[in-house]
Amino acid sequence: MNIGIITQWYPSGAGNVSKAYYSSLIKEHNVFIYSRGGPKLLHDEGWNQSYVTYAPKHSQLTGINKRHFKRWVELNKITAVIFNEQRQWEAVLFAKKLNLLTGAYIDYYKQDTVNLFHAYDFLLCNTQRHLEVFKFHKQVLYIPWGTTLPTFWFVNKNKSKIRFLLLSNQGLAYLGIAPWLDRTNTEIAVRAFQRVTGDCELVILSQVELSKTPKYFQDLIFTDSRINFVKETYNEFPYKKGDVYLYPSRLDGIGLTILEALSYGMPCITTDCQPMNEFVIDGFTGKLVKVDKFIGRPDGYYWPESLVSMDSLCNLMQYYVDCPEQVLIHGRNAIKYISESRDWDKNASELASHISKFKKYNLISGVEKQMLEQDLIDNPSPIQMFIIALKRIIKSFINESIAFYCW
Repeated sequence: MNIGIITQWYPSGAGNVSKAYYSSLIKEHNVFIYSRGGPKLLHDEGWNQSYVTYAPKHSQLTGINKRHFKRWVELNKITAVIFNEQRQWEAVLFAKKLNLLTGAYIDYYKQDTVNLFHAYDFLLCNTQRHLEVFKFHKQVLYIPWGTTLPTFWFVNKNKSKIRFLLLSNQGLAYLGIAPWLDRTNTEIAVRAFQRVTGDCELVILSQVELSKTPKYFQDLIFTDSRINFVKETYNEFPYKKGDVYLYPSRLDGIGLTILEALSYGMPCITTDCQPMNEFVIDGFTGKLVKVDKFIGRPDGYYWPESLVSMDSLCNLMQYYVDCPEQVLIHGRNAIKYISESRDWDKNASELASHISKFKKYNLISGVEKQMLEQDLIDNPSPIQMFIIALKRIIKSFINESIAFYCW
């Protein structure tokens, strides 16, 4: 089969997931990448290859240019496509109209969009949490998420100081673009760490300069000399900078770095909530933080965010500082766990053959209309936005005219 993956294609969560799927599918099929959204890495051999086609920019989030997409399908004789984190439903409809076997990797969905996934011929779920929601689908495949084992395993044998490594992905949150994107609970983690005693360090990796964060957060960092705030972008995450991976996430589709950290022999402290707790065995490969409360996300994502307990997080960090031998024990357990249960090559070994067996289905009556209506609500085009605004102006003018006439 000739399979196309429609996705972001650069170092990112979506890009790395698509790379994993590519590596599995290419063993039995011809695979092509349709890169939409994000930069063009023209000089990066790891991302810019002959099988990659860059889509024209589109005004809608994950939207596609139909003419360009159709030409790509015809040129490469595509017979099946997999959408990665697709938000625009019209693109899915267009793929179906081209008579393509149409599937999706499950990540983003809302209460009012779950039913629309009937439009896909098949769905790929990498967590039990996603599978619970989409088990109604006639062709849903569960592939336990995994990682590629590193060429070397890093286990720090220096017991004199425990280094906690925290990835802060709150750059957009600090810039005020989307406050809920502080997914790693960075501020709570910093405040919890400041209550930890003993010989330890907190290394925070960030994509924004500390000077661009709010002053109160800068003050938090400056008042504790044990905190090392590092601004840098990495193609490969530098797990060797830490001994224990700190990931008290609010919300994740998967949480890619958890398994990567475990594969390098790092115990992980993460949230006791799916999907995070699907990857960490409490007391064996890491520790699970209690959740204080759940709150809905402003964009209406299906699952709520988890706000972790600061006391619980502090106690778990203190445990590793007080019992440094457990860092080594849990680290070795983590490597064993990854090798036996979370090796992506093993878990996805039958993906290529499953794709060949999937069938195409016609759209359920009424779903196409619902998909286009959902786009109008969540992802309208500039022309649609103009028409909506014009209708509101006309309606307001009519209402005012009627009110004036009645007066």
